[in-house]
Amino acid sequence: MHSRNENLKKRWNAVLEKASQKRIAAEQALLDSSAFDEAILELESWIDSELAKNASAEANVHGDVDTVKSLIDEHKKRETERTSKQRGLDTVMSKAAKLSSKDSDENSHIKTVCGRVTDKWKLLEEQAHARSAALEDAAKQAADFDKKVHEILDWLVETEGKLAVSGSDFALALSRVEDIKTELHNNRDRRDNCLEAGREIQAKCHPRAEQPMKHWLRVVENRWRVS
Repeated sequence: MHSRNENLKKRWNAVLEKASQKRIAAEQALLDSSAFDEAILELESWIDSELAKNASAEANVHGDVDTVKSLIDEHKKRETERTSKQRGLDTVMSKAAKLSSKDSDENSHIKTVCGRVTDKWKLLEEQAHARSAALEDAAKQAADFDKKVHEILDWLVETEGKLAVSGSDFALALSRVEDIKTELHNNRDRRDNCLEAGREIQAKCHPRAEQPMKHWLRVVENRWRVS
């Protein structure tokens, strides 16, 4: 009798243990699912915020060297943050795969949420790559314009220095003036190319670059005029 009771007790305890394990597993699955939802919704909220920033951001990124450099620095900061979020995305997607294998009831919900977030992430990446390419082009044009401006200004300073002759040597002074007029005429294309490059940038520049671009174009025009 005692032996039979012990066997029944063991079998009952085994049933209770199995039921307890199932309950714990169910509770853990619920916790995991809840944690997953919280994590992926937080990530989706961040992605939505970044997409909203892109939608309201100024599309034009061209301008002078300093402005373009500033825009590139701002873009790099956002890219650094996006890289850190990429690790979070990978973790969440890995968690989603594990949850899907454990709970078939959650599969549809998990696939829907993951698909939506993945599509938004791809769009965010595409926009980031497009802005990177635009900034790269802007940097090249800004550097080219900056080089042209300073070459013109340096050449004008050098040319004006040739006028420094003795005040009593009027013949030499007159000859120098004529030579400089000829040089100015021969280099007019350089000036025009510089101004054309600047105006091309100005027509599509970022709002913060409007005043700097006006300044450099005015400097070139005025310095050429007084030479």
